Amino acid sequence: MALALIILMTTHGFMHFLSFFNAFGFRISHHEHDLARLQGILWILAGSLFMTAAILLLTQYRSWWIFAFIAIVISQYLIVLNWQNARFGTIVNALMLLMTSFGFLIWFITGH
Repeated sequence: MALALIILMTTHGFMHFLSFFNAFGFRISHHEHDLARLQGILWILAGSLFMTAAILLLTQYRSWWIFAFIAIVISQYLIVLNWQNARFGTIVNALMLLMTSFGFLIWFITGH
């Protein structure tokens, strides 16, 4: 399960980077309209947090789930703002939230 989550977070993180580039004038993402620069910064923040969580999970850092949870919250906020273009990201976020919740439970049960 950990490897699948690492791959999912990495892929989803790269998708967030595409939206960042769109917000700063590079047309390489799927968005049909321009994004505000602040949204672009939030897109790259969420993508970076997903990447960080994936690296921490890969290196077996016990609190990786904190970074993943924050990334999911920011990501879902951005998806709501850009629903027409990004709505399918909700499915990925829900799946990652479920897997991240297991990570939190393991951390909690084993005594942090």
